[in-house]
Amino acid sequence: MLLFYTFNKYVHNLKLNMKFKVTSRQFLPLKTILPIIILVISTLIACSSSSDSNSKNIIPESSGRSVYAVGKLNNQAIFWKNAIPTALSGDDLRTGYAIFVSGNDVYIVGRELNSFGRFQAKIWKNNIGSFLSANGNNDSTATSIYVSGPNVYVVGKEDGVAKIWINNVGIVLGNTILQSGANSVFVSGSDYYVAGYEQRDVNWLYPMDAVLWKNGVKTILQSNGENSNASAVCVLGNDVYVCGDCDNQVNTKAVMWKNNIKYNLTDESYYNARATSMFISGSDVYISGFAGDADNYTAKFWKNSIANDLTDGSLFASANGIFVAGSDVYVSGYYDDFKPVIWKNSIKFNLTSVNETGSINSIFVK
Repeated sequence: MLLFYTFNKYVHNLKLNMKFKVTSRQFLPLKTILPIIILVISTLIACSSSSDSNSKNIIPESSGRSVYAVGKLNNQAIFWKNAIPTALSGDDLRTGYAIFVSGNDVYIVGRELNSFGRFQAKIWKNNIGSFLSANGNNDSTATSIYVSGPNVYVVGKEDGVAKIWINNVGIVLGNTILQSGANSVFVSGSDYYVAGYEQRDVNWLYPMDAVLWKNGVKTILQSNGENSNASAVCVLGNDVYVCGDCDNQVNTKAVMWKNNIKYNLTDESYYNARATSMFISGSDVYISGFAGDADNYTAKFWKNSIANDLTDGSLFASANGIFVAGSDVYVSGYYDDFKPVIWKNSIKFNLTSVNETGSINSIFVK
C-alpha cells in the first residue's frame, strides 16, 4: 500500500509539473512510465534498507560532548562511545559495571571469569584489562570507580566482604565474619566515601544494613530496622547524599539519605522500587531508578525528590545510571525486556537493533 500510494503521489506530482492531463482515454506510454516505476521502487528499497541498517539511534550532541556507557549486548560485555559499541577485551565471561573518563583515558571496572573458574574483579584502562584481586581462588567483583588526579579508587567485594582498591592496593572495608558489599565510591578532597551494605548478624536470616564508609570508618544508615542497601553516594560541600532502598517485607521503597536522615522517594503504592545511581549538578540532586509491580517496572529519575517517569509502566524497564552535563540529563538502562537505551532529557535512544538484547549499567558524559 505504501509503494502504491507513493508511486501514485509521485506520478500525480509529475503530471502537475509536466502540465498535462491523463484521462481514462489517455495513458502514458510504457517506455515513459517504466523508468519512473524503476526509480521509485529503487528509492523505496534503498530507504528501507537504510532504515533497517540504521535502527540504532545516534544521540545528538551539538556541544562537542561524548557519551560513554558500559553494559551488556547479546550477553557480551560492551562499552559504547557515542552509540558505537566495542567489546571489552578478555578471554572469558566478563561484565562491565561502571565507567569513568579522566582526560583521554577511559576506565571500566567489572569482573571476568578466570582460569580457576572464579569471577575475579577487573579494571580496564583504554580497554586493556588487569585483575584487581591478587587471589584468583576467591570470587570478587568491582562495581564502581572514581578517578581523582593520579589516584584511582575502585570498590566492590572479595570473598563476600566489601573492599576498596586504591591504585590497585586492596583494603578490606567490611567485617570479615559478615557478608557485605561496596556499590559506589565518591572522592571529595582527600576523603573517600563508599556506599554499600553489611549483614546485621552472622545468622544469614538477619537482614542487611545500608552502610557508608568514610575513609574506611563505617556508619550504619537509618533504616528503622528494615532490610536496606545503599546504591550510590555523592558529596556536596559538607552534605553527604546516599541513595538506595529499604524493604519492610511488604514492599521495597526507593530512598535517599542526606547526612543519614532518610527520605522516601516512593511510597507503599509500589511493590518494588529502588534508587540505583546519583549525580549532583550545582545544588540539584538527581537519582535514577525504577518502580513497579512484580511484572513491569517504570524507569524513573528524581530531581530533588520529584519523580520523572521515563517509561509508561507497560513494559519492563529500569534506569541504572545518571549523568548531568550542563542542562542535559542523561539516563542509562534498559527498556522493553532488556533493550539497552539512553534517555537524553527523557527522549529515548536505542543502542541496539531490533533483535539484540542487553542493558546499560553506567554512563559518563565528557
